[in-house]
Amino acid sequence: MASAVLSGSLIGFALLPLTAASVFHGLGYFYPMLLMVFVQTTLLGRIFPILCHWGIKADDGSGSRVSKVYLASILGSVAGTLVTGFVLMDYLSIQAIVLLLGVLGLAAALAIALPTLGSTGPRLRYAIGCTLVAAVMTSVANPAFDGVYEALTYKAPLKAGEEFVDTVENKSGVINVSRNTVVFGSGVYDGMIATDMLDDQNLLIRPISLSLFHPDPQDVLMIGLGTGAWAQIVVNHPSVKHLTVVEINPGYLGIIQRYPAVASLLANPKVEIVIDDGRRWLNRHPDLQFDAIVQNTTWFYRPNVTNLLSKEYMALVAHHLRDGGILMYNTTGSARAQRTGCETFKSGFREINVMVVSNRTLRLDPERLRASLIDYRIDGRPVFDVSDPRYRASLDALMALLTPPIEGQRASDDSAALETCASIRARTAAMALITDDNMGEEWRFLLQNDPALDQLHRLFGL
Repeated sequence: MASAVLSGSLIGFALLPLTAASVFHGLGYFYPMLLMVFVQTTLLGRIFPILCHWGIKADDGSGSRVSKVYLASILGSVAGTLVTGFVLMDYLSIQAIVLLLGVLGLAAALAIALPTLGSTGPRLRYAIGCTLVAAVMTSVANPAFDGVYEALTYKAPLKAGEEFVDTVENKSGVINVSRNTVVFGSGVYDGMIATDMLDDQNLLIRPISLSLFHPDPQDVLMIGLGTGAWAQIVVNHPSVKHLTVVEINPGYLGIIQRYPAVASLLANPKVEIVIDDGRRWLNRHPDLQFDAIVQNTTWFYRPNVTNLLSKEYMALVAHHLRDGGILMYNTTGSARAQRTGCETFKSGFREINVMVVSNRTLRLDPERLRASLIDYRIDGRPVFDVSDPRYRASLDALMALLTPPIEGQRASDDSAALETCASIRARTAAMALITDDNMGEEWRFLLQNDPALDQLHRLFGL
């Protein structure tokens, strides 16, 4: 039994580093990790029957005693999960937790082995061996875990600029920032830490266009803080007087404060940041209403995203909009998410990949937008410095892109920058709405992102 605990602990410590190595050598991550998990669970799975065989006498009460061992095993598993997930992960990194569990496993193996070794000599040698292994694990932990998150995120060999230079880990998730300031939340692209409209790789054209849809957005709610770029843009809108941000992961605050492009957001007196689940916060504050609610919603196929895309959620949001208020939410390209917004609200437009919807008929005003963009300032600097030909050209290009569509015109696809709800309804007529019950397209996440599982799906027709 001691050998099973010892070997299982060593494999548990090596699992993530070996997975990263297999990715960087072009072997992928799914099958190597699956193999190691199978071996580890097989080794540790031997412990229970051995423990029952050694510790339980085969008599009329054996069944009762086995059930007590089962109960102890279940309670230990639950307690370990709760302590690790709700306590340790707020204070220790994954590397530290894996190292701690590995050392505790060695200690458990030593405690099991010592009574069976008899004389002092074998006991001393076993103790020294476990101590040396623990020391080696501690000394190699840093280089062994270097690159683990890059491997699990990219699932491919690294390219220049993709190395992670900043990481925040807590029970809400893992946030990584690459050298080129791309942010990944729990392994998925979150955006970039950038607010420069001259090279708008972050597609900030979307939040900065609020004035195209609303004449005077003064009080704004944002669901999700993320990189802080959208919040920095919205709170510096010339009309905005107060921005409430509801973010579920406090780790983003630690990231934002370290990057000058968005750091001033945390000291802005117009900003109020609340750590909570967005939908729960809306339910708990039924009387609050806003001129605009903005959410850079995560990818439509991720787990739990239906909570922010369903018809029921949008009905909840509609209750929190003032007369003429707008909801701007990222559909990340989901036609079903676009249709759901159009069917829930009276009026709306798709702008690139976000939907802007309202309970009132939206009147797009390009001149109002141009005036607000010229007035825009972030940290005292103009966002569009019209004295600079480059920014003047960028402003003209933005305005040309956001030319309102002709009334009644239907797009044949979603390639146009702006599209009416009438066109979206026609284009998505055969699609079902996203509801809390059907969960949108969440269940296709693994098939879309893991070729191995997709092959199994096609093979067995699951």
